[in-house]
This record gives sequence, structure tokens and C-alpha cells, in this order.
Amino acid sequence: MSKINIREWNEAEFDANQKVWNQLLAESSANPLFLSWEWMNAWWKAFSSDALQLKILAAYNDQQQLIGLAPLYLSSATTKGLINTKRLQWIGSAWYCDQTMRSELLEFIAASSSEVAVIKALIQYISQLNDWNELILSELKTSSETFRQLDQSQKILNVYRREDVVLESYYIDTSQNLEAYKSSIGKNTRLKMFNRRKLLNTLGKVEFLPCVQDSAEEQLELLNQLHSKRWNKRVFEDKFLRFNQTVARAFSKKNMLKTSLIKLNGEVLSIQYNFLVEQRLYNIQAGFNPDLHKKISLGYLHFGYVAEAACLNGIQAYELLAGEGMNSNYKVHMTKTKNTIHHMQMVRGFRLKNLFAFFDKVQKVKTKLMN
Repeated sequence: MSKINIREWNEAEFDANQKVWNQLLAESSANPLFLSWEWMNAWWKAFSSDALQLKILAAYNDQQQLIGLAPLYLSSATTKGLINTKRLQWIGSAWYCDQTMRSELLEFIAASSSEVAVIKALIQYISQLNDWNELILSELKTSSETFRQLDQSQKILNVYRREDVVLESYYIDTSQNLEAYKSSIGKNTRLKMFNRRKLLNTLGKVEFLPCVQDSAEEQLELLNQLHSKRWNKRVFEDKFLRFNQTVARAFSKKNMLKTSLIKLNGEVLSIQYNFLVEQRLYNIQAGFNPDLHKKISLGYLHFGYVAEAACLNGIQAYELLAGEGMNSNYKVHMTKTKNTIHHMQMVRGFRLKNLFAFFDKVQKVKTKLMN
């Protein structure tokens, strides 16, 4: 392996390098949606501020070919109202903040031919930076090489690593036969996802159909309207709306926006806002009328229609992602297949390491006493 050179991109370089970013992504095992240039750049444009500093680390080989990216940014943070840190974290996420759009399954982007060497070089470079003392890599895909290397790099980074928060990101394996999938779920879930169609059909003309590709703004407005019927608020406003408009328009041009509708007698009752990337369908958001019929869950039915279409059309997976519903974690009933993701938090510096270690010991004692 030739020498790996790392330099930091400024915002102009970030904006100008869509093609090489996505070429590298295609040569890597990194997530093709959440780590795409379109998603990352739109996130930065929508949610960054003057208080955030771009910190994209770009790795090059001796031929000046891009072989790795660490899409990061710096921010100032205060923990427990007492501890001030300079936080280095992913573009696409903000630690314990619900004021940005969530990204999942994150990792360093590295060419598969030199993945381990690139990731080690990026970690080594991060260890030598002097402008951070808290490293937050949330939504980190556990099966990734990035996680494996970071898991072994505490000495290199000279950090205290707090206990990881571990979450599950669910997906339906739609490479299998539809009947095999139906037989893998419980009787009650099968009823809600598939068999309640009979009852729905007694109410009039039912249509399950895709949205027009070039109607991104209209789709998002319809999503907001239907989401409001159940949650009493629009799901995407202000920065969230601008972000999704940008991403939806970009992916619509590539025929990757796959929003679908359920209509009854011509009226839209349910919508799913999805993206299809490399034969994996990602469910980003949904909205439906919750008051149609007490025995019909339009949300479940819509998942059933989409899962069926995915199985029949050669789509490999239907990504439900992390997160729970209003009343329960409904995703565990629809599938047992999942990715594990870690929220990894590490701090460095004598004072910070000891403060966080002390705080964590106190919390463990409190938990033990309560139990």
C-alpha cells in the first residue's frame, strides 16, 4: 500500500466534489443513502450554522486519487450544564439533539481495496488533531470496519470511552419469496399488514400506486398533511422541509424517490416517503388517516403493500431503520432482521477523562442501589 495523505476540505471543496465523493462511495461498503454526497451536503446546508466548523478529512493515495473520507464537523458543547467540550462528530447527526434530520448506519467511506489502511490512517490523523476533546460517532454501524478499528483505537486516540448506547435498525429481507416473508411474521401482524385488505376493499375502490417522480414538493406537502392527522403537527417544517426538498429533488432526478400512496375512492389516505438506493428501499417517513376504520391500520397495510411490491420487484431489502412508533416498537413485529448501531462517545484530556469516569461511576452506584 502506498503512502496515504490526508488533508481537510473546505466548504467550496465539499460543494465541488459531488462526483468524486459518490464514485468513492460506490467503491466502498459504506451506506449509499445516508453517506451519499446528496444527503450529507443537503444536511450541512440545512442544519449548519456559524457555530459549526466543517471538518471533512479526505484521504489520497500517491496518485492523488481519493480513497477515503471522514465527513465530520466541530462544535462547542456543554454537558450537564458544567462540562465544556469541543465536539467532533459526523455530518448528518447531532448528539442528543432532535433539531436535525437523523442519519443512520454511518462510517468512514473507504475504497474497499484499501479499507483497513485508510480507516487506520484517518483514525491516526484524528488522534493528532488538537482542536477536539470529545469524539462522538453516533449511528455507527456495528458491522463496519470503521467500528472494528475504532473499537481497538482507544490507546491511539488517548481517550476515555463511555459505555456505548446500542440501538437496532430494522429491515425486511425482501430478497425472499413473499409467502416465506408472510410465514415469518405473527398471525396478528399478518392480519394487519395483509389480510385487512379484504375489509378495506369493501369500503370502495382501493389503489396502491407510486407518486410522480417530479412532484417532490407536492409529495412532502401531502406527507405533512397526513402526518398532522395522527400527530397533530407537520413532520417537516423550516430546516427539515428545506433539507427534504433538496434531497427529494436530487434523488427524483435519479429515479430514486419512491413515494407511494394508498387511495380509497380517489382520496389519498396514506403516504410513504421512501428512497430506493442500490436495491434497498429506505422508509424515511409516513403519514396516514388514523380514523378510517377501527379495525384497519393504514400504516400497517401500507407497509404490507410496499413489502409485497419489494419482494415481487427484486428489491433486496426494505429498510425500516431505527425508532419506535407512537405506542410501541411495531418494527419488531414485522421483521427479525436488523443492523446494530452504536453511539460511541470518547473524551480526552486529563480533566475530562477523570470527570466523565467519575460521573459514570456515580451513575453505576445509583443504578445498583435502585435495583
